[in-house]
Amino acid sequence: MSTGLASKTDPSIIKTPRNFQLLDDLDNVKNYDKISYGLETDDDTYLVNWKANLFLDNGEIIDLSFVCDKATFPTTRPKVKFSQEALKYKPVKRFCTDDGSLQSLVESQLRWNDAMPIGDYIMSIRACVNGNSN
Repeated sequence: MSTGLASKTDPSIIKTPRNFQLLDDLDNVKNYDKISYGLETDDDTYLVNWKANLFLDNGEIIDLSFVCDKATFPTTRPKVKFSQEALKYKPVKRFCTDDGSLQSLVESQLRWNDAMPIGDYIMSIRACVNGNSN
């Protein structure tokens, strides 16, 4: 006699809670050697405000910040904003609006899904900037 529970539970639709996913991302920063990222402040209990460094092949270090919205992340991608110092670097400027945010066309070309690690997303941004730094 079957209870039917197995047919109603599809493991592909089980979502990891937002904070668990972000804590895992915070722990996995050590797996990346071309980027560094972490929380802007240690007391950010909702894991919203982050900072990152991109280490480019030409030796440049690019600073950016990003926000993982408490209400919409991971359904929506982190909102990225490059520092004013980074905007002086032409390869970064090509991809950004005047305030340092990624242009919507660039954002749409960067792949994002709600199970994607933040590190992979930041690496894809690094690839865009690094590919135009030569």
